[in-house]
Amino acid sequence: MRFATFGVVVGCLSGAAFDQTGGTITGVISDPTGAVVPDAPVQAKNIETGVIVTAATSATGNYTLNELP
Repeated sequence: MRFATFGVVVGCLSGAAFDQTGGTITGVISDPTGAVVPDAPVQAKNIETGVIVTAATSATGNYTLNELP
């Protein structure tokens, strides 16, 4: 009985893992000398749907694009 219950729980949890639809990209923009680039525009484009997600770098050159389809 313990193994049957374990199988049901694992089956339910694995379904939830496959339902994830979004992702995140993070990074740092720097110039050829290694200095960070603040306020730089950043975008990611889904080539299948044409959806574009935009962001800008922070004062430290970091960016994050969230909830990517």
